[in-house]
Amino acid sequence: MSTLGKIVTGFIVIGAVALGAMMVTFVLTSADWQKVAEQQADALGEYRNGMESMRAALASRNSDIANLRQHYLAKVDTQNQAIARLTDEKKELQDTQRDQGTKLAGLDTSFQKLQTALAEAQKEKDNWKRAYDETDGKSKQLLDDNQALTKKTQDMRRVLDDLKTRARALEVQNTELNRQLTYLKQIWPGGEVPTGEVPALPTVDLVGLIKDIDNVNRVAEITLGSSDKVVEGMKFTVSRGETFLADLVVTRVDENSAVGTLETVQGEIREGDNVSYYVRR
Repeated sequence: MSTLGKIVTGFIVIGAVALGAMMVTFVLTSADWQKVAEQQADALGEYRNGMESMRAALASRNSDIANLRQHYLAKVDTQNQAIARLTDEKKELQDTQRDQGTKLAGLDTSFQKLQTALAEAQKEKDNWKRAYDETDGKSKQLLDDNQALTKKTQDMRRVLDDLKTRARALEVQNTELNRQLTYLKQIWPGGEVPTGEVPALPTVDLVGLIKDIDNVNRVAEITLGSSDKVVEGMKFTVSRGETFLADLVVTRVDENSAVGTLETVQGEIREGDNVSYYVRR
């Protein structure tokens, strides 16, 4: 039984007791029954008024309780909806957490593979560095060897140039001896002794040009002659720039030109190519 029911029951019991008391009073005081009846009627009216007030109060209280119940039911429904929404969000968060855990495991695996690849790359880098250091050392050694070989080549070229100069000097001496021998042979049959000196070979370097050329018969004419102290048997070097082309041996001498045969030909001779004769000093 609710509290409100207990209250109503209490009022009913009180009313019954009061009504019983009035009845007893009516019986005991039958001489004044009309007065007592009026009093009882008034008491009964007050009781009825009290009961109506109580019913009105109960109705108002019931209305308040119903309103409060609706309010709390609505609040409970809102809270249930919130709980359901939070439950769904929790499930989504749990699913997201599982997905993130899976992704994290994949990232961890990728990180391990990356570390392994980095270690292998570092190892390969170290190998390349060692190979580079070895190659660099060999390269430096080769450079040193090349420099030494270049120096030896330069020394050999200087020796070769010196030998060429000496050979030309010997050729000059031989030419001079041949010239003197020819000159003596020319004057010996007559038994006359030459009164003058045998013409000397040039004492300065001679430089001229190819004036005319016959590459087929290997014969060339140069712009130097007896006026330049050119004599038969002299050997000139034919060149173009720094390129050696041939040797020219003089066979006939005029005053301003000379003709000779080409020897040791290394290329085609052209008009305007250089001819030179250097005196050993």
